Amino acid sequence: MSEEKIQDCIFRLDHRKIKLSGYRTSVLYLANPDERFVLRKQLDECLHPEGDICDWLIETDDGNQPAGQIFAELKGHQWREAADQLGKALRQYPPNQNGFTTRCYIVGTGFPGFRATGQKLIDRFQREFNVRLFTVRDGQTVPL
Repeated sequence: MSEEKIQDCIFRLDHRKIKLSGYRTSVLYLANPDERFVLRKQLDECLHPEGDICDWLIETDDGNQPAGQIFAELKGHQWREAADQLGKALRQYPPNQNGFTTRCYIVGTGFPGFRATGQKLIDRFQREFNVRLFTVRDGQTVPL
């Protein structure tokens, strides 16, 4: 396993389990059993010090297919705000470019009232950005 700092807020790494976290927030793990190299970019309050954008952007960086791009917003219960921040990131970093297949995750401790409204939000992301949006619980592991 290796980790190399490319520039402030961007690391190239090939860990089997990639941790995305922040200060006093949820955690998401990305399973990377093939130890593919990825770029882990911290967007919120790092590449974008003004904030109000999603927390993380992960991109495969090994030239192998499938090429993946994952946007993640770590929240507690504020999933509407999370969706807004993901939308801002998708407008700034257009999805499905350069051969990438793009997914978005909202990570939280709970999603009260998410069922009906949440499905509309998932449908909107598919329609507006051609991107799949997933909601996962704090501490969950998802595939790279």
